[in-house]
Amino acid sequence: MKKLLALALTLFASTAFAQTFKVQDLVINGTTIAPTVARGSNTQQIATAAFVVKHTPCPTILDFGGDNGGVVDNAAALDSAIAASPSGKACVYFPAGIYAFPSGYSYTVPSGGSVTLLGAGPDATYIYRASGNALTLYVTGSFSTARVRDMAFITGSQNTGDAISLNQTTTTLLNPANTAPSDITNVTCRGSDGYLATNYWTDCVTVRSVSNVNFQNVYASGPSAVGGNGVQLTSTSTAPGVVYNFQGCSFNWVTNGIYYGNYIQGVTVSQTNFTGGVNGIFAPSTALALDELTVTASQFNTTSNGILLQNNVPATQVIGNLFGMLFSGSVGITIQSPGLYEIVGNQFGGNLGTLQKGINLAGPSSSSGLITGNTFYKLPIAINLDATTGGVNVQSNSYNGNTTNITNLSGGNTVGGGSQ
Repeated sequence: MKKLLALALTLFASTAFAQTFKVQDLVINGTTIAPTVARGSNTQQIATAAFVVKHTPCPTILDFGGDNGGVVDNAAALDSAIAASPSGKACVYFPAGIYAFPSGYSYTVPSGGSVTLLGAGPDATYIYRASGNALTLYVTGSFSTARVRDMAFITGSQNTGDAISLNQTTTTLLNPANTAPSDITNVTCRGSDGYLATNYWTDCVTVRSVSNVNFQNVYASGPSAVGGNGVQLTSTSTAPGVVYNFQGCSFNWVTNGIYYGNYIQGVTVSQTNFTGGVNGIFAPSTALALDELTVTASQFNTTSNGILLQNNVPATQVIGNLFGMLFSGSVGITIQSPGLYEIVGNQFGGNLGTLQKGINLAGPSSSSGLITGNTFYKLPIAINLDATTGGVNVQSNSYNGNTTNITNLSGGNTVGGGSQ
């Protein structure tokens, strides 16, 4: 009998300890230490707050004293967040909110290092500076990289600074093409008073001697009266800039969408819109040693020129784009200096407004070009070949509703074929 009673008690105890009980409103006195899950585990073991902060892909700036209310200076918090990252491998997350930087922020990426600044989205995370440059990043040597993603930069003033400035600290690079890639992705630049309002940046992005930079879904907005630049590219003869890819970008009511500065080569533009600004892509007459421009599947509707090349940009290809000349005096493509180029398969449309032109080749000896397979509609002049041009081959284009299809003032060009 005693054995049976002991066995019954043992079974009862075992069953009781196997049960689970819901604990609610538990108060624990004293210091508690919770065991935390090992990194890489996938269990239901307790994870402490410190563990979560330490093991997120990018630690949030809020955990280092950051403030997203739009007033408090976040410079010290960003310093702390970067310092807490693995050496030379900084990654900081900005949750939704407005992050003020009254004096701007500057960081130098060490040789072979990287920095990634990540937001919650361009209309969720805002970097704000009332006046002056907002974010200045320096990379050291060929293999330092910088990435800015998923945030908006807003300014409280007009034409007083750059949203993002990306700079190379090494003055001489033997092979700029052999460099690690950087990117600006899902970034918006505008005034703090809204889109197409009053405030605007001098440049949404300025790149100085940093090569292999990808721009994806970059949106730059100026005021309705036009101001600032979308992206300005420039470099030096000892550290030239090469390889810049633009995809899915929008440049609205900025003076120049892409500014093609000194010693820049290898710019590719695809699926990008240029609306309402003065020039879509601009290479000034003062620019030195330019080369290689490819523009495809993009749309232009600017007040002056869709593409304006005042200086020689050899190996230029403009293929399969849409140019709308809906402003008085607007021109699709203007080339004012000699260089190899192909203008193929584009559509040029106007409304017979004053001085509208599809393609304007002018200036000293514009030459060695092919213009073919394009469509021109309702333009006072579809193609204008200045007296100084030569070596231009115009063949097999389509013309409809234009006042004049081709004006050829030079005997050094070949014009004919197709409907002309």
